[in-house]
Amino acid sequence: MSPSTDTSTFALRARWVIPVASPPIAGGVVTVRDGRILSVERNAVDRPASRTFDLGDAALLPGFVNAHTHLEFSDLAAPLGEPGMAICDWIPRVVAERRRPERDSDAAVRAGIQESVRSGVTAIGEIAQPNWSAPAIESLPLAVNVYLELIGTGPQRAHELCAMADQHLRRTAPPDARWTPGISPHAPYSVDRAVVERLRDMPLAMHIAESRDELELLATASGPMRDMLAALGAWREGTFGGLSPADYIRSIVADASTSGFATAASAKASRTSAPALVVHGNYLDAESLDVLAASQRPVFVVYCPRTHFFFRHEPYPLAELRRRRIAVAIGTDSRASNPDLSVLAELRFLAATFPDVPPAEVLRMGTLAGAAALGRSDECGSIEPGKAADLAAIRLDAADKLTPYEQVLHGVGDVLATIAAGRAVYDPLGLIAAEPIH
Repeated sequence: MSPSTDTSTFALRARWVIPVASPPIAGGVVTVRDGRILSVERNAVDRPASRTFDLGDAALLPGFVNAHTHLEFSDLAAPLGEPGMAICDWIPRVVAERRRPERDSDAAVRAGIQESVRSGVTAIGEIAQPNWSAPAIESLPLAVNVYLELIGTGPQRAHELCAMADQHLRRTAPPDARWTPGISPHAPYSVDRAVVERLRDMPLAMHIAESRDELELLATASGPMRDMLAALGAWREGTFGGLSPADYIRSIVADASTSGFATAASAKASRTSAPALVVHGNYLDAESLDVLAASQRPVFVVYCPRTHFFFRHEPYPLAELRRRRIAVAIGTDSRASNPDLSVLAELRFLAATFPDVPPAEVLRMGTLAGAAALGRSDECGSIEPGKAADLAAIRLDAADKLTPYEQVLHGVGDVLATIAAGRAVYDPLGLIAAEPIH
């Protein structure tokens, strides 16, 4: 096909191209062919694209990666409850919302996907319910890890959860879809450790060390979380006591070859190098940090900055995670605890909260580190030839004296366009659909 008729090839020019895996490029041009990045150049003149679109005073970045969210709550106009409330008071509100008869979870997921692309997000770690809908996930060509949430305790329930996990892992996406299955044993207080150990060789995400109440329950089998479980009819005597978050972290990072869960589906989905996600980790103690730092399995802590702030938790242990070189990715959690699903807003909040963290590192947490956390770093998370053309254009409004990273993180410019697999899924100003520059 000649350049003049090759509609699958186009180029994007921006004031700054920020590849993340390499230094920013002033006046950079990214060429896309058949949904993948063909080249990344500086002021390229001779390029194979027949169409070059100038994004103007913008930064072109990899699409953001939301490593942890619950899209089922995306129809909420505001977080449930009040800022600073105890998580044991918040969880019953979540349960009640989930049981609301008129809920349309598919519509909420679709709304969350649409909001995500408006926010420059192109990859998602979604915590899904057993009745999750593939069409809702496939409505746009985003890269989505669908972690099936498992909740319940007791031997019979453990058997049921493992059967559910096996069925979920058997599901396959159509050739043009970009979702892949994973498993999410919900939390130490809501699923038996035996289930975690049987599923640990799967792509896995688990809420751990989210609150002080959780730590008290594990250690002493008492406290507000015990009362909450009893009120919900979910308390089982003899389950807790003498435990810590480190015990559960060991369960998910242990040698996968010792797993007791072996079926055709699990063998197909199992990858001993599949990342494990420790979600939140607000109260990781020294022992837990030791286990994470020594893990041979890729393991990521997923920090949800504004959800952490909503509950007014103690300061996040980001400095210690960085000191120990424990990988950190970024999530939004859900609209049940966050005003929106913008990873860019999370990164700007993080940058303001932790000014000592280099801006380049902050941006990496929301892009390439997130892609690695989802096991997709060879596919997305940075602007490199061969990767999927997952891109976000951000309006620049900050002073030139700032670095490109600082202009993105310390400015207030919004998302101008989002491209997923080479397709403009959000382009309200018609920057890409407009007449190109030849």
